[in-house]
Amino acid sequence: MRRNALAAALSAAMIAGAAASPAITTRSTSMRAEPTSRAKIVQSIPRDAQIDVQRCEGSWCYAAWRDLFGFVAATSIAPLPTPPPPTYAAPIYDYGPYGYGAPYYAGAGYGWGYYGGHRAYRRFR
Repeated sequence: MRRNALAAALSAAMIAGAAASPAITTRSTSMRAEPTSRAKIVQSIPRDAQIDVQRCEGSWCYAAWRDLFGFVAATSIAPLPTPPPPTYAAPIYDYGPYGYGAPYYAGAGYGWGYYGGHRAYRRFR
């Protein structure tokens, strides 16, 4: 029974650590030891700092920054913006001087030719 309770507590602690969501501070703020503005200040966090929010309750969020944990006012943080998806450029094809396709050399004794289009200038066995 005791072993099961210990295993459940450890798995809950691991899940809680994995559930942290990144956020960014919108202004310089103070991390406090308790969820009240009169609590002891743990550390000061500058504007645009990335913090890991563990959970939010009411107007306070329990978060971590630089290996210290504490409470941050929910009004001073925002979700981390997600970057836009990458854009891919269309490939540029060089069709050669005559517009027949990309030139290639087929190997010793085979000669020059063009991929696609008109197949002039090819000499193969």
